[in-house]
Amino acid sequence: MFDKLIKDSFDNFEEKYNPKEWKAFEKKFDDVLKRNFFRKIRYASIGTIIFAVIVAAYFINTSKVTND
Repeated sequence: MFDKLIKDSFDNFEEKYNPKEWKAFEKKFDDVLKRNFFRKIRYASIGTIIFAVIVAAYFINTSKVTND
């Protein structure tokens, strides 16, 4: 009963369409996607550098142990 009342009250509801609002939304969405992409690239680069330093330190340490 209550759900039918809610459904009936929203059936005739229609939001006005404004193309300018859609363009503004697209621009904001594109900006967020670009920021997130560059943030992921930055974190991936930092992670790769840290991994390379750890691997290099491991092999340098291993070569010192075998040379002694």
